[in-house]
Amino acid sequence: MGELDGLLQLAGGLLVGGYALFQLTRADGGDKSAKKTAAKGQDDADGSRVVVHHHHHYHRGDEPVSEWMSAKDPNVAEAEARAAQVSWQANVPTPATHEDGVVATEEEDEEEKHSKAAEDRAIPAGNDDEEPDVIPAWMSAKDPHTRVEEIRTTRIQTKPSANLEHRFASASQTVSDVAVAFSDNVFVYPGARSAFFGAEATAQDASHNALGHTVRVQVMETRAGAGDAVVGALSNGAKATALVSSASLKEMLPSMFEMAHQRLPAVFHASAYSVNEDLAILQDLSEVMAVRDAGFALLSSGTAQEAHDFAVLAHVLAEQASSPFLHFFDGARVAHQSSKVATIPAAALEKVAAKYATRAAAAVASPTSLAGFEAASHRDTPHLAAVVQQTMKQLAPTFGGKTYQLFEYVGSPSAEAVIIALGSIAHVAEQTVAGSRNIGVLKVRLIKPWSAAHLLEALPLSVRRVCVLDQSDSTPLFAEVAASFHSETALERGAVAPLLVGGRVLPCSGGFSPAVVHSVVSNLLADRPQPNFVVGGTRTASSLQVDIGVDSSAASASTRQLVIYAGSALQTQLEHASRLLADEIAAEVGFSVQHLTSSDAYAGDSGVARAELRFAPDGAKLPEAFEVANADVVIIEQALIGSVGATAAA
Repeated sequence: MGELDGLLQLAGGLLVGGYALFQLTRADGGDKSAKKTAAKGQDDADGSRVVVHHHHHYHRGDEPVSEWMSAKDPNVAEAEARAAQVSWQANVPTPATHEDGVVATEEEDEEEKHSKAAEDRAIPAGNDDEEPDVIPAWMSAKDPHTRVEEIRTTRIQTKPSANLEHRFASASQTVSDVAVAFSDNVFVYPGARSAFFGAEATAQDASHNALGHTVRVQVMETRAGAGDAVVGALSNGAKATALVSSASLKEMLPSMFEMAHQRLPAVFHASAYSVNEDLAILQDLSEVMAVRDAGFALLSSGTAQEAHDFAVLAHVLAEQASSPFLHFFDGARVAHQSSKVATIPAAALEKVAAKYATRAAAAVASPTSLAGFEAASHRDTPHLAAVVQQTMKQLAPTFGGKTYQLFEYVGSPSAEAVIIALGSIAHVAEQTVAGSRNIGVLKVRLIKPWSAAHLLEALPLSVRRVCVLDQSDSTPLFAEVAASFHSETALERGAVAPLLVGGRVLPCSGGFSPAVVHSVVSNLLADRPQPNFVVGGTRTASSLQVDIGVDSSAASASTRQLVIYAGSALQTQLEHASRLLADEIAAEVGFSVQHLTSSDAYAGDSGVARAELRFAPDGAKLPEAFEVANADVVIIEQALIGSVGATAAA
C-alpha cells in the first residue's frame, strides 16, 4: 500500500504540474494567471502531498546580452519569432459563409475577423480587475481551460519524414537495436553502473538480425584479453559488434590493435563518460581519445538522432572499407535521455544490410608485417575519409534526406570567428550562437582518420580566429586542427592560418551549458584571448570566468521545462509516472519530448531522485547535453521539503 500511495501522490503532482505548465504565459502578462494556477496547485497539493513552484520564463530582452550577441541579424530574430508560432489550423483557410449558405465576400470576411478579435479581447463582465489568460504561441488557439480529452485529439501539422518511424527512446536503446540488426554476435562489456549500455540488447539474444540470421548476445567480463572474443568471431567470418563503456576500452586495446592489423570489419559502439569521486556520471571523452591510435576509424555523434544514424553508418562503413570503426557518443545524458528519434524501419534496415553485406571468406588473410600494415594505413587515410563522406551521401535517403558531413559548418558564411568541437558540446555551441553574424560552429564527425582537406573546405574563407574545444587532457583535436592549417593542403589552397585558441572542457555536473559557450566566445573575441583555458570542473588559474547571469536554458520561446524532485524511496514511482507523462505528450499531442531521471546511486532511501522533462512543438530543437536549469514548473514531494527543512534547522 505504501508504494501505491506514493505512486498516486506523484501522479497527482504530475497532473498538477502538467496543468500548470500548459497554463504558463509570458513573464510580462502571466503574473495573475500564475497566481491562480499556483493557488489551484496548492489546493491539489494538500491532497497529493506535492508542492508546485512556478518559475518565470525569461526572455532574452530581460537578460544581460553579450557584446557579440548584439551583432545578431535582426532578420534572423524575426524569423525565429515567426518559427515559434505553431499553426494548429489547416494550411488552406476555409472561406466564411452566411447562414443562408452564400460565401461571404473578402470585405465581410475581414469584418467578421475584426469582430471576433474584439470579442476575444473583451473582459467578461464582473471581472474588471482580472486580466484574461494569455495563450502561449505553442498552445492551441482554444480556450486555456480546454479539457485534456480535447487536447489529445489535436495534432500539430508537421511534415512526416519518408520511410522513417518515430520512437520515443534513448540513444542506448536505438544503438543496441541497430547493433543487433547488423550483427551475428553482439558482445556487451558493461561498466560499473547498474544501468549499463547494452542492457537493452541482452533481451534480444537468440533473435534474428536484418538478414534473418540468429543473433547471439553475450555479456562479457571487462578484463584484460576480453576483446579476444570479438577477434575470434570476426576471424570465423561472423559479423561481430561490441557495446562498451569508454572505461572498458583500455582493457581491449591489445585486441583493437589486432583487429586493425588484420583489417577486420569490427564495429565498437562506446558510451563515453567518467565517474568522479562522488560517483557522479559525467561527460568525458578521455578514455575514447586514449585509444585513438589503435587503428580504428573514430565516428562522433552528438544527439540521440545522430547516435542512431551513425550506428547504421558505422556498420555499413566497416563492411565497405574492410576496416574497424569505433562510434562514440555522450554516455552521461544522451545515452539514457529518452527523446523522439526517427528510426529506420526493419524492412528498410534489411535492404541496407543486404546491399552492403560482403561476407568474405571465413579464412583470415595471410598476416602482413606491422611496418607494411602501417604503410598501407597511411596510404589509405585520404581514401578512407573519402569513402566515409561518399557513404554519408549514399545513405542520405535512408536517413530521411539528412546528408551528414565529415566537418559540418553552421553559421554565417562571412563569420570571422569559429568554434570547433565534436560530440554533444558542439550542438550546445550551435544552438547558443545561432543567428550571429560573427560566430560560426564547426562540428567534427570523423576524428580518425583526419582529413585536413575536408576541414579547410568546410571553413569559410573569412575566418580569422578559431577556438578548439577538447574534452581530454591530451588535446588531440587542437593538434589536428593546428597541423591542418600548416599542412601541404593549406599551402596549396593559399589559406591564411588564423589565430588558434585552445580550450579544455573538464567533466562537470550539469553538462556543458550555454553560459559556458558565452564565456568561450567572449574570450575568443577579446583583444588578447586567453590561451589554453579550461572550463568546467574545479576552478583553477587557467579557468574562464563563466557569467552566471546568462540564461543557461538555451530553450526557444516554444519550449517548456519541468523538473520533479522526490525521495529515493519513490524513485521507481517517479520514473514510471514521469515517463508516462512524457509518453502521453509525445504520442498524443505531437510534441518533441525529452525525459531523464537520475538519483543518488549510493545514498539509499535518504537520497533525492530527479526527473526532467522538456517539450516543444515537433521540429523544435531541444537541448540534449545539459540539465534543465530554468524550469517553468518545479514539483517537490512534500515529505522531501520537510526533511530538508529539518536538516537546515539542525
